[in-house]
Parts: sequence; structure tokens; C-alpha cells
Amino acid sequence: MAKEEYIVSSPACVSIPVSDVDMLLQCGNDDCIRMYLYLTRWDKPRDDVRISQDLHLPLKSVQEAGRQLRRMGLLSDRTAPSAPAEELPQYDAGYIAARTREDPRFRDLVQEAGQILGRRLSTTELQKLFGIYDDLGLPAEVIVMMMNACKEEWAEKYGPGRIPTMRQMEKEAYVWARLEIFTLEQAETHLTRRQEKKDKVLSLKRALGIRDRELSATEKKYLEEWVDLGFSQETILLAYDRTVTQTGGLKWPYMNKIIASWHQKGLHTPEEIAQGDGRRTGSVRKGALPSESRDIPGGEKERLMKIYESIQKER
Repeated sequence: MAKEEYIVSSPACVSIPVSDVDMLLQCGNDDCIRMYLYLTRWDKPRDDVRISQDLHLPLKSVQEAGRQLRRMGLLSDRTAPSAPAEELPQYDAGYIAARTREDPRFRDLVQEAGQILGRRLSTTELQKLFGIYDDLGLPAEVIVMMMNACKEEWAEKYGPGRIPTMRQMEKEAYVWARLEIFTLEQAETHLTRRQEKKDKVLSLKRALGIRDRELSATEKKYLEEWVDLGFSQETILLAYDRTVTQTGGLKWPYMNKIIASWHQKGLHTPEEIAQGDGRRTGSVRKGALPSESRDIPGGEKERLMKIYESIQKER
């Protein structure tokens, strides 16, 4: 009987060292071979959860295959993932159509995205969605959560019925990819923390007496940075008190210097500031201003009094 020969129908586009092929054939673990071939398909790292989903393998099997491949020297020792590229690749419409037919997760994602946006996706929108899924590597369920969160935030900011564009979704997807949000648990934690920060910034806005307008981009950035540094509302208002005392009003750069100085010294609470800042610090008491505020002009002093009293009521 003549020997039967085999050859791939398309020209090979992946180059694999012969020594690597030999080790894979001798390793005795088919999962290693599948995982190695899968990884040659991409030019950036793929996490174990995504590999498990794409190869339909248990997560434990993927992790074991990864350890074996690393022992064989077939995986890079680099642990830090590369940052996402600034632009998504330009995908051919035919390729996306083929992947949509072959990948049920992406096919379901297209339907979910259409429901979120309230329309059938255009070719350009479909390309962006596929880029988020394929190039950025966000799982379908995470993308759905991201899109819904983006839609809610957009409606809150611009009014009911307003829907963000796919370009806005893409920008948000880059944020999630850089933060390495690749599971539902990570997504829920991220959204919870973001809401907590938003609530703190809103409370600070009211406490600073800014009620008849929205915060400017610069003002919002200052408040978010101070919250991220771990400063409480009481401590930020203490910095505000010192700013008004020294300048006669709310001067954001001056206030930021005070807070930056405290952060450099490791002082984040009124008690720490009182002990470590080298000057007497009054606490925020109901119906009374710190002793440093006695020389504030009458109108501004009255405004401060109202702010302090409102803080006490919110406690």
C-alpha cells in the first residue's frame, strides 16, 4: 500500500523552530501542543482565562500546560503584559464575518452590543467591537458589562436616551485593558470603586459650596487625585480652610500644593497633620471654625460656617 502524505491546504505563515517541534512531539501532553500553536497566533500575551475559553479547556489544564511549556523553555519569562497599541488593527470584513460564524461567543456579543446601542451595528462599529474582543483580549461578558456601564454613565451625564458611540466604547475598552480587567469579578470591583470615587467627589463638590454648576475638568481632576491619594473629606476641607485663610478664596493650585505637601510627609488625617505638620490645626467642630479662620472676611467666613454645619449633618 502506498504511503499517504499530508500537507496543509494553505501556505504556512507561522515559523516554528524544529527543536521546539521535537520537544512538543515528545512532551506527551496534547494540551501543550494546542496551547503552543494557539499562542503563535498572537503577537501579545494571552491570559489563562482567555486561553481556557478559546481552546475549550479547563482552566487547570491550561495552567498545567503553561507550567510544562515554561519548564521546556517554550514560553517567555516576561510576566508584565505589553500595553495595548494606540489603535485597533484594520480587520477585513470577510474575516470578521467568518469569525462571527465560527465563534459563538462573538456572535452572541454582536447581538448584545446591538441591543445596548439600540441598532444594528455598522461595518465600522463591528470592526471596532471585534478589535476590542480580538486585539485587546477582553472577554465577551466583560465587554457587555463595560458597554452597559458606559451607556449608563453617558445617560447620566447627557440625559436619558443619549447613547455613546462605538468610538467612546473603544476608548473605555482601552482603559479596561490597561487596568487588566479580564474577569467579571475584576469588572465588578472596578465599577464599585469608580462609583465610590464619584460619590466622594460629589460630596466634596457640595461641601465646597459648588452647587449651581458642574465641576470643570481641572477641578474634577484635582478632587479625584486627592481622593485617590487617600484623603478624607474632612482633611480636604482642612486644606480648603488654610487656602482661604492665606489667599482669601478657593485657589485650586494653592490648595493642591498643601495636599501634595501633606502626602509627601505621609500625613492624611487631621490628627496626623496636627502632630506632623509643624503648625496648630483645629478640628472641624459643629458651629465653630478652626482658630486659623478668625481673620477670614465676613462673607467667606459665613460660607465656611455653612459648609462645616452641612458636613456635621451628613455624618
